[in-house]
Amino acid sequence: MGEEEGLVPLEELGAPEAVPAWLWEERLLAPYETVLLAVSGGVDSMTLLHLFRFLMPIPVRPVCLHVDHRLRGAAAVEDARFVRAVAEAWGVPCFVYALPFPPAGGNVQGTARALRYDLFAHAAREARASAVLTAHNLDDVVETFFLRLFRGAGPRGLGGIPVVRPLFDRRLLRPLLPVRRRSIEAYADRHGVPWREDASNRSLAYVRNRLRHLLLPLVEELAPSAARHVVRLTNVLGEDEAFLEEAARKFLRRRLLAFPGTLLVCWSALAGLPLPVLRRAVRLAWAELRRGRASLTYEDVQASLEVVLGERRAVSLPGGVTVERQGGYVLWVREGERRAYASAVNWPGTVRIPSFGCSVRVRHLSESAGAADEDEEDEKEVACRATLSLSPDLPFIFRSRRPGDRLETPWGPREVRELLRLAGVPPRLREAWPVGEQGGRIVWVPGVSSMPTGGVPGEKVVVDVGWCTSPFVRRFWRHFCKRRKGR
Repeated sequence: MGEEEGLVPLEELGAPEAVPAWLWEERLLAPYETVLLAVSGGVDSMTLLHLFRFLMPIPVRPVCLHVDHRLRGAAAVEDARFVRAVAEAWGVPCFVYALPFPPAGGNVQGTARALRYDLFAHAAREARASAVLTAHNLDDVVETFFLRLFRGAGPRGLGGIPVVRPLFDRRLLRPLLPVRRRSIEAYADRHGVPWREDASNRSLAYVRNRLRHLLLPLVEELAPSAARHVVRLTNVLGEDEAFLEEAARKFLRRRLLAFPGTLLVCWSALAGLPLPVLRRAVRLAWAELRRGRASLTYEDVQASLEVVLGERRAVSLPGGVTVERQGGYVLWVREGERRAYASAVNWPGTVRIPSFGCSVRVRHLSESAGAADEDEEDEKEVACRATLSLSPDLPFIFRSRRPGDRLETPWGPREVRELLRLAGVPPRLREAWPVGEQGGRIVWVPGVSSMPTGGVPGEKVVVDVGWCTSPFVRRFWRHFCKRRKGR
């Protein structure tokens, strides 16, 4: 479920010269890797470029990348020229990209960052680089801690900036994260590393700059060891968060039932979790379905907990996801995902139904009886089975339930919707629950019932429902099908 960040505890390194040995000890780089260095032209990124070009004992191939965000006009053009000229002088291949349009919206910096990281991943593929390296440093960790603290972040947000994390199909690595900014500037002076000052870094219009230039100097004056203590705290929070999140992931791997656009968990199992694990479980389940780059606030998580604990029936969350409690289940639903489906199944043969996360296989009864040596692993994929009598002259349709569908039962015709309700299928799943139809008549409701005669007179066939998208679905089906198998 989701992607995990690399947990590498931070300890302050005295100078950038100590970074190569640290990277090797932590096995963050392998020999002969191609790495893409994100270089803005400032002192941090130019030091990173110099370090990887001249002081790396590990044989790696650095490639330089500069991104023009279209925010600084002529100054940005000069930055690009400067970075390209220095990289070429040092014998490092250099790519310069410009965003197709200036970032817009209320949070220009946040939008620019999102676009930048998308571009990083694209450029890494073009350069065949296994990792993208940025020049974040230890001061960035401290600044980010206070920024997130003031904005109300929880332990996950306060757990610091990860040294390494996934970046789509690549890695994002921050080699200078254990180094203070003043040590980086001293390195640049010692080695004569050229760099350009971004005038916006001095502007107090940005909250981070006000924190950097006004608050943190005062904090360090009052408590000279404050940065070291903050880094220590981020390490502890990060380790605790990793442990609790893994506990939540293990629970969901065991208990989560996943259909396309819908996740559900047995309410009693979820509500029985310790509260710290429960908070992370509801966040992880939501993250599986969210659209775009939506994030959850503390209030969103608390509202989700109220649904789990029965204090609210449903709540809408960012990213187009609703969490609700139905019967004995808590469901996360991505709105707009449910769609009708219908497929004709020829026999013998198999058809996939991605819309409901399953496949349907139809075989002659004689084939099934003679399949004693059927592959055991294949058999495990079967969660629901029925023996039906189908006409070879009419198509057998496996489709989603429609309003008004009725099934002949020993007690007379019954609405499929009512049969599903009695079977305990949550309302959200009843809308798209599959049925088997032939000749305009419902002959089978998987996991619930089939016609007493098996449909119109004809050939005896065995129909199996199996899985093609998610192994989690199997548990839910078996919950409803086990006692009815073979009916």
